[in-house]
Amino acid sequence: MTIEADAILTEEIRVRGTVQGVGFRPTVYRLAKACGLKGEVYNDAQGVLIRAVGSTESLDKFVERLQQESPPLARIESITRSPYTDDRTFDDFVIVKSFSGVVSTEIAPDAATCPQCVEEIFNPLTRWYRYPFTNCTNCGPRLSIIRAIPYDRENTSMAAFSICQDCASEYSEVENRRFHAQPIACYRCGPKAWLERADGKPITASMFSMLDDVDAVCTLLQKGEIVAIKGLGGFHLACDATNETAVQKLRQRKHRYHKPFALMARDMAVIEQYCNPNSQERELLVSSAAPIVLMPVIGGGGEGETRRGGDAETRRWGDGERGRGGDAETRRWGDGERGRRGDAETRRRGDGERGRGGRGGGGGEWGGGGGGEGGGGGGGGGGGGGRGGGGEVGRWGEGGRGRRFFRSYISWSSNGKILYKR
Repeated sequence: MTIEADAILTEEIRVRGTVQGVGFRPTVYRLAKACGLKGEVYNDAQGVLIRAVGSTESLDKFVERLQQESPPLARIESITRSPYTDDRTFDDFVIVKSFSGVVSTEIAPDAATCPQCVEEIFNPLTRWYRYPFTNCTNCGPRLSIIRAIPYDRENTSMAAFSICQDCASEYSEVENRRFHAQPIACYRCGPKAWLERADGKPITASMFSMLDDVDAVCTLLQKGEIVAIKGLGGFHLACDATNETAVQKLRQRKHRYHKPFALMARDMAVIEQYCNPNSQERELLVSSAAPIVLMPVIGGGGEGETRRGGDAETRRWGDGERGRGGDAETRRWGDGERGRRGDAETRRRGDGERGRGGRGGGGGEWGGGGGGEGGGGGGGGGGGGGRGGGGEVGRWGEGGRGRRFFRSYISWSSNGKILYKR
């Protein structure tokens, strides 16, 4: 609808893609105010809908900046502009209540805790100090906590937790990193993490020197215990990867005698003690996706050598060689037996004996200093497993090969239940 004769227009701007649960509406709000627009924005089943009033120049600038300055977790698939013909006027730009409908939008996956939130978790002067469920619009749980579209707090598992006055204040501050952060919570109003014994016996403060139950988990891990940490998809079994006795105990309990476990590291400095990540691996490790990354262990090549070129690499062990490209690989050992591997792998050695390996188990969780899914890379094959540094190094034949799995991830649970068993 044309409101005035001097090219002041009202447009309806439809944005599709991964635009819910990523701080998109707060970004739209800030950009609209900066461009001098009036109108509204809300989530619906198709994505985000914006109605904006302004000059042609202001509207064009707004859409341009929206594409350039979208939130880190957002992925815009399309932006469609059309005239808005309803007889409505807007006095300001506001975020309004979401509308439901037939779902045709995407929700962002969970994101690793951002550096700003990590800094707050370890800063005793903030109200987020040692709170394991700290999050903002740039990080934290998304897909794992949502129950319905559109993405609003009442449609997530956080609906059970009413926000306190301090969280409500941050939620309402336009320039705050937690402006309209749906899972916002703190010690006063959010979910809690606690420790239980698997045998049901009570936990007493005299058992540990601890600040809280998360600190108690650290104490248990340091003592060589195995702790079950409730995460997104169930319980992660965690132990100290540098404790060979604990790792072997975990292998026995899981009947996982050769397949590697996932490792977690505090930061890149720890990873660099054991691996030499390349630029692509570094980018993955510090990304918001925080995937498990497979990397060669320093000194894990034995008598062989490693050659890299572009995205493919060729490694030599003894008389055989292995070429890798993408997610599949072909290996040759001496007489040329082949194995194919995707996320899982089948290997043939010598007389055709088959072994299975692949990606390590899911990452564990830590918040304020907990433990990740324990163990080192798995020992296996004919060469037996040898321990090196913070975990085990798998060896095959003469050339000795090892891998470690790292996950830079603080995972989540709306019910932070932690169990341990001696």
